[in-house]
Amino acid sequence: MLRDARGDFGGLPGLTVAHLRNIGEAALSGNHYTEAIRAFDQALAKAKTQNSKNSRLASLALLDLRVEARLRRNKYYRASKDA
Repeated sequence: MLRDARGDFGGLPGLTVAHLRNIGEAALSGNHYTEAIRAFDQALAKAKTQNSKNSRLASLALLDLRVEARLRRNKYYRASKDA
């Protein structure tokens, strides 16, 4: 799964927000922070296209995860913007 996190998910329409989140979480736990951030970026982009309460809640959770990944990469300014 981490292998998927290294590419651009825009060309893979079958991936859901939940799948992208799982890829990002796996990358995060494996200390692959750049890949995690990419997966969370794609999941956030996909969640924004869905206009529902659940997608907004998912976006908040994804932002929290992206903050964690950015902090581990010492990207404090970017993490503070997400927070």
